[in-house]
Amino acid sequence: MLSRFFSKNGTLIFKFSIEQSRHLFVCKANDYCYKIASIDDTKKIVCFYKKLDRVEFNTNKSIEFEMKNGASFHYLEINGTIVAGMWIHKGLVCISAPSFYAFQCKPNKGVLFDNDTVYSSHNAVAKDYLGKHLYTNLLQCVFDYLYSSGIKYYVICTGFDNYRIINSSQKYGGKLIGIIKTQRFLLFKHKKIYYLNSKEKNWH
Repeated sequence: MLSRFFSKNGTLIFKFSIEQSRHLFVCKANDYCYKIASIDDTKKIVCFYKKLDRVEFNTNKSIEFEMKNGASFHYLEINGTIVAGMWIHKGLVCISAPSFYAFQCKPNKGVLFDNDTVYSSHNAVAKDYLGKHLYTNLLQCVFDYLYSSGIKYYVICTGFDNYRIINSSQKYGGKLIGIIKTQRFLLFKHKKIYYLNSKEKNWH
């Protein structure tokens, strides 16, 4: 009976050293084109997320807002269609995502990342291309780009049940540095963040 009113879930925080992780990838496939979106690509991004039934970033307004606030959308394209994508955020980040809500110390106040660190969100692969290692290929392209731009660290949060992101993070050098446990009872929430090594934090 209580399970109707009580729920418990969790979020994992992974941090990558880009310089170290970028050497762990195998050669990239060559049947796609890696791009960083501009405002002109807004409609393609909306279409990509709508096909995945994602409520975030499925309007022109939401995408243009993020881009104007310094975020960039990185994606792989095949035959003119986006097949994998992720957002990269710098500086003060305040986005709509369950894992990021748990990550924030105070609701809706955002998280300020150091200049050498980026946060990744809303990583996704088109349903018809799952299992083809496109997320890995995209991650490799993004790491190469970030490394050339002087960025040292890449941070991502994901739920306990997101095995694709967890397995990929472990395989390519992601270090588990934090665990967030969230409990909900009716309208009340309680959150606790456990850092395995608080010195690894590049944000506040």
